[in-house]
Amino acid sequence: GPAGPLRLFQSGLSGQASWLLPFVAFACIGLFANLRRRHFTQQHKEAMFWLAWLVPAMGFFSVAGFFHQYYLIMLAAPIAALAGAGWRELVNLYRQSTGWTAWLLPAGIPATASFELYIMHPYDDTIGIGWSILVLAGSLFASILLIVMKRVERAARPAALIGLFMLLVGPLYWAATPIAYGQDSMLPQAGPGKANRAGMPGGIAADGKMGGGMNAAGGFGQTSTLDGTSLQYLQTHNTGEIYLFATTSYTTAAPYIIESGEKIIITGGFSGSDPVWSLDEVKSLVQSGKLKYFIVGGRGGNSEVLQWIQENGTEIPSSEWQSTGTGSNQQIAGTTDNDANDSGPRGGGETLYEVSLS
Repeated sequence: GPAGPLRLFQSGLSGQASWLLPFVAFACIGLFANLRRRHFTQQHKEAMFWLAWLVPAMGFFSVAGFFHQYYLIMLAAPIAALAGAGWRELVNLYRQSTGWTAWLLPAGIPATASFELYIMHPYDDTIGIGWSILVLAGSLFASILLIVMKRVERAARPAALIGLFMLLVGPLYWAATPIAYGQDSMLPQAGPGKANRAGMPGGIAADGKMGGGMNAAGGFGQTSTLDGTSLQYLQTHNTGEIYLFATTSYTTAAPYIIESGEKIIITGGFSGSDPVWSLDEVKSLVQSGKLKYFIVGGRGGNSEVLQWIQENGTEIPSSEWQSTGTGSNQQIAGTTDNDANDSGPRGGGETLYEVSLS
């Protein structure tokens, strides 16, 4: 949703990491209910530590201009710590207190369940209404049990456990969706309706709109695949160099690093536009015999380094090192023919250079 204090509670982001925030609010009330000027315990210090993490992070994501949904994982640790510590404290207050703090647990469970229902209900057609009914009914049952059985000490912990389990059903389901629904592993998002596959936008902008991703040559939202012919050529013609090749961005390098275990240099960083390696450093690698092949193409890169490679390198014909269908005419997975043709300098073919300074 648009930037503002309620951004993390709106439909666009609430399913990513905000599930237990209402319960955390009740938990913090319980954790600090006995705070006095001369009574600042270790429990209070630890709660302050997690709040000092959570509150600024929430503030940042509430006003940030652009970020990917999975960045919200930064909220997970403080939310989990405060929810866990708070649940224990609220159970103790329920069992031991006769004042208003005893009712924080029976109130916090249905309040949080109502917020979770707000998150889950729009997806009832996708996942079935049974999940929403389970969370709401189970939470209400636990809360009513806590209210009715207030004077039965043995019922407190089982009822509190039931309530806690019901509050975790939704987050657990949503956490499994990137795997269960086969979403893009580069830009994962929680939720059955967040199928952020290749070619789909991958972020939230300040105005609440989805932000676009780069294409395959440059980075966000799409992945490259390992070309067996290229790997075989580079391995066969390796004469002892430590690095199989260097390239401008991680999308080209990633499958070779992950699937073959080869050492690859990425001169342009994550997006291809970061000047990670200077020209002198690249020259040093070549002169020392640690590197001789460069795959150039796609997005970004240090223009000075690229110019030096083109001036000092020997271009290897694509027919010798690429499989049929790769190169400048390769269609990126998840795009149409028009998308591929319109990609311009961001989606061009790749060229292999052999550079030797000996």
